Amino acid sequence: MRSLLSDFRKFETLSAFADDLDHYTLEKIVNGLKLNSFLSQVKYSPMSIQDQLALFSTLSTGGLQALLNHQVSLFVNFYQR
Repeated sequence: MRSLLSDFRKFETLSAFADDLDHYTLEKIVNGLKLNSFLSQVKYSPMSIQDQLALFSTLSTGGLQALLNHQVSLFVNFYQR
Protein backbone atom coordinates (compact mmCIF):
# COMPACT_ATOMS: atom_id res chain seq x y z
CA MET A 1 0.00 0.00 0.00
CA ARG A 2 2.92 2.28 0.73
CA SER A 3 4.28 1.86 -2.78
CA LEU A 4 0.86 2.62 -4.27
CA LEU A 5 0.66 5.85 -2.29
CA SER A 6 4.22 6.86 -3.18
CA ASP A 7 3.51 6.21 -6.88
CA PHE A 8 0.36 8.31 -6.60
CA ARG A 9 2.19 11.22 -4.99
CA LYS A 10 4.94 11.04 -7.59
CA PHE A 11 2.47 11.07 -10.49
CA GLU A 12 0.36 13.75 -8.83
CA THR A 13 3.41 15.98 -8.61
CA LEU A 14 4.27 15.21 -12.22
CA SER A 15 0.76 16.11 -13.33
CA ALA A 16 1.11 19.58 -11.85
CA PHE A 17 3.90 20.32 -14.35
CA ALA A 18 2.69 18.38 -17.38
CA ASP A 19 -0.15 19.28 -19.70
CA ASP A 20 -0.75 15.97 -21.42
CA LEU A 21 -0.43 12.71 -19.54
CA ASP A 22 -0.50 9.19 -20.90
CA HIS A 23 -3.17 6.64 -19.99
CA TYR A 24 -0.95 4.81 -17.49
CA THR A 25 -0.20 7.99 -15.52
CA LEU A 26 -3.84 9.06 -15.46
CA GLU A 27 -4.85 5.60 -14.27
CA LYS A 28 -2.30 5.74 -11.44
CA ILE A 29 -3.56 9.17 -10.37
CA VAL A 30 -7.21 8.04 -10.38
CA ASN A 31 -6.34 4.88 -8.42
CA GLY A 32 -4.39 6.98 -5.91
CA LEU A 33 -7.35 9.29 -5.42
CA LYS A 34 -9.58 6.27 -4.82
CA LEU A 35 -7.05 4.86 -2.36
CA ASN A 36 -7.04 8.15 -0.46
CA SER A 37 -10.85 8.10 -0.38
CA PHE A 38 -10.69 4.56 0.94
CA LEU A 39 -8.14 5.40 3.64
CA SER A 40 -10.09 8.35 5.05
CA GLN A 41 -12.34 6.90 7.73
CA VAL A 42 -15.10 8.47 9.76
CA LYS A 43 -13.78 9.99 12.97
CA TYR A 44 -14.29 7.77 16.05
CA SER A 45 -15.60 4.97 13.86
CA PRO A 46 -12.67 2.79 12.78
CA MET A 47 -13.15 -0.14 10.44
CA SER A 48 -12.47 -3.67 11.55
CA ILE A 49 -9.38 -5.37 10.16
CA GLN A 50 -11.55 -7.82 8.21
CA ASP A 51 -13.43 -4.98 6.52
CA GLN A 52 -10.20 -3.14 5.72
CA LEU A 53 -8.68 -6.24 4.13
CA ALA A 54 -11.80 -7.02 2.11
CA LEU A 55 -12.12 -3.46 0.83
CA PHE A 56 -8.41 -3.11 0.10
CA SER A 57 -8.36 -6.35 -1.88
CA THR A 58 -11.40 -5.15 -3.83
CA LEU A 59 -9.70 -1.85 -4.56
CA SER A 60 -6.32 -3.33 -5.46
CA THR A 61 -7.79 -5.90 -7.88
CA GLY A 62 -9.71 -3.23 -9.77
CA GLY A 63 -13.13 -4.01 -8.36
CA LEU A 64 -13.92 -0.33 -7.89
CA GLN A 65 -12.74 0.90 -11.30
CA ALA A 66 -16.26 1.80 -12.41
CA LEU A 67 -16.82 4.08 -9.41
CA LEU A 68 -15.90 7.74 -9.30
CA ASN A 69 -13.71 9.08 -6.48
CA HIS A 70 -16.58 10.39 -4.35
CA GLN A 71 -18.48 7.14 -4.89
CA VAL A 72 -15.66 5.12 -3.31
CA SER A 73 -16.22 6.77 0.06
CA LEU A 74 -19.98 6.18 -0.30
CA PHE A 75 -19.28 2.51 -1.07
CA VAL A 76 -17.02 2.19 1.96
CA ASN A 77 -19.61 3.79 4.22
CA PHE A 78 -22.32 1.51 2.84
CA TYR A 79 -20.08 -1.55 3.29
CA GLN A 80 -19.44 -0.69 6.96
CA ARG A 81 -23.14 -0.81 7.85
